[in-house]
Amino acid sequence: MQKAAATRPSGEPEGSAPDPGSGIRIVRYYPRAVVGDGGITRSVWHHSLELAGTDARIRIAFDEGSAPATPEGVELVPVRHTGWPWKVPLGLREVLEDADVLVLHSAWVLHNVRAGTSARRAGVPYLLEPRGAYDPRILDRKRALKRAWWWVWERRLVMEARAVHVFFEDEIDHLRALGYRGDVVAVPNGVELHDEYRWDGGSGGTCSGTADTTPSTRGSISSCGPWRCFGRTSARL
Repeated sequence: MQKAAATRPSGEPEGSAPDPGSGIRIVRYYPRAVVGDGGITRSVWHHSLELAGTDARIRIAFDEGSAPATPEGVELVPVRHTGWPWKVPLGLREVLEDADVLVLHSAWVLHNVRAGTSARRAGVPYLLEPRGAYDPRILDRKRALKRAWWWVWERRLVMEARAVHVFFEDEIDHLRALGYRGDVVAVPNGVELHDEYRWDGGSGGTCSGTADTTPSTRGSISSCGPWRCFGRTSARL
């Protein structure tokens, strides 16, 4: 594994020298973390790089693609996957041996179900980032299939999560409607948009929000940067 020199995130007091790896140990699992430039892939990297200059230890577990050079404080770990048409991770439990928390992305995917099982067996709490996937409008798509999936797979994954990270406070109601009564972390995704951009109600309802509100102004619960705020919240949980 190759590593490149890290650049300290802005805002750190000069003269401070956090010890990378001495704080919370976060594993982010997303099979396509090093493939393409999709929204989840970008999110995984923005979060990880923002925390790389702190005392957190960040590990990204992935399936597809070649591991690029990473800054100090971020470790890339390939995990073997098997299965067709839905691939699931093998050996993820070993990646979690010294982890404090596992972060899972999206929803309604078998690899998350398997990862949640691995985390429970390893005694590692996991945090879900469903990204609006439990919105009632999304639940209405292929409703019969999702209902069956919920009772067979998804329900236990959600109910046994240590917490769920949502970008917008509206999503909390969606979780409560499903029966989830656990902790919720409401922190925006950190994407700053210019004032002229607005959510137009497109994407078939996959985006949460209103037409007159930008993501950068919704769901804020702290004056700290979104990713660092998330990292501190994870540590408290």
